[in-house]
Amino acid sequence: MGRTGAERAIDLILAKLDGDVRTEVAPTTVVVQAPDPDGDLPHTTLALVTEAGCVPQGNPDRLPTRHANVWLRYSLDGVATMSKDAYESVHAGFDTTAANEDPNRLVPLDAVRELETQGRFGGLHSFFYTTSGVDTPVATAAKFGKEIAAELRDADVGAVILTGT
Repeated sequence: MGRTGAERAIDLILAKLDGDVRTEVAPTTVVVQAPDPDGDLPHTTLALVTEAGCVPQGNPDRLPTRHANVWLRYSLDGVATMSKDAYESVHAGFDTTAANEDPNRLVPLDAVRELETQGRFGGLHSFFYTTSGVDTPVATAAKFGKEIAAELRDADVGAVILTGT
């Protein structure tokens, strides 16, 4: 005790350089167990959810780039792929250049549509859900998760592909 933050930080950096990664911050997250997999995938509705900040071009609903206070849903009706002319990432926590060249990297709609035509699952939910996770407090993110999960349950969605950055 009595050591300055700078002294402790130097000790942490030196330890990390030796391969000993430590933190002074104790994790506060609660581990949530995933449910058992749905055994009837050919009849299951699948949804796409992301924290990669994928929104329609121009961010019409003004999703914050960081410290999100909302989640949004966008229709997938009639949408076969996440084209770069129609979608972009506004996430401030990573370099979005490659993702904006092909937003399917964030929301894999192209691959999911192909699997859907092959009958690999019952059908795709008519909306995708998005927020930006950078700097979003854990309590806020947990609230978002509960709200989105409730909506998906109400829509009888049985499986989710959750993509992150």
